Amino acid sequence: MPSANRATRVANVLSLLGAFVATAVVLGLLGAGLVLPAVGASGQAAKQSVALFEGLPGELEVNPLNQQSRILATDGSVIATPYDENRIVVPLSKIAPIMQKAQVAIEDKRFYEHGGVDPQGLARALVSNTVSGSTQGASTLTQQYVKVVLQDAALKRGDKEAAASAVSRSGTEDTCASCSS
Repeated sequence: MPSANRATRVANVLSLLGAFVATAVVLGLLGAGLVLPAVGASGQAAKQSVALFEGLPGELEVNPLNQQSRILATDGSVIATPYDENRIVVPLSKIAPIMQKAQVAIEDKRFYEHGGVDPQGLARALVSNTVSGSTQGASTLTQQYVKVVLQDAALKRGDKEAAASAVSRSGTEDTCASCSS
């Protein structure tokens, strides 16, 4: 009888082990099925990020800024100054150092602390946009410069849609569309 008792115990252990393995397989498949959409979404996000960066130009082509236009009379006096692009470019050496620092501080007070992307500003904007109904920006001075260069290039090509898209706040897909041509 001891051997029959032993055989029964082994059969019980094998039965329990089989049930455990079957349960583990079913739970593993269920867990994989639950995680699969998240993995797919993160893979798609990575693919779109790569496409975004591949669509960016290798080097930004910076054209000289349009300056103030003046319409002159025959005697040389100024009749009118159209204001569509009314700027006078001056060398940096002609701007007081305190004014240079003030302009940088107005636009991006942590400009010298981050490498073009401000994690603190991004976190602040994300929290603010999530909590409130308003839209906060988190672009740095560097990112603003790139937007303006892309906008200017699009305007010079006569592509008003790409120019508007370059400075839009609607998302990265729009910005990328403006820089791929």
